[in-house]
Amino acid sequence: MRDRGCNSYSEATRLTGSFTVHELLETITDPFGTAWRYREGLEIGDKCVWRYPETCVTLPGGERFQLQSFYSNAVHSCVP
Repeated sequence: MRDRGCNSYSEATRLTGSFTVHELLETITDPFGTAWRYREGLEIGDKCVWRYPETCVTLPGGERFQLQSFYSNAVHSCVP
């Protein structure tokens, strides 16, 4: 994961945070593994991971963290 300068955390910490959010959002949108899938069989996180740059997201409390983009049906594209 390329460092976007969101914070001074190690690469391992940034990766853990990004992949945790990736799996959490896929669990929310596809809790049983049979719900939302893009035509290639990809879930909302898989469609965008490694294809679009990660972005800095400000969390409640002001902490900034680097997260990947996720697919949005509303705009038919990957969004932060």
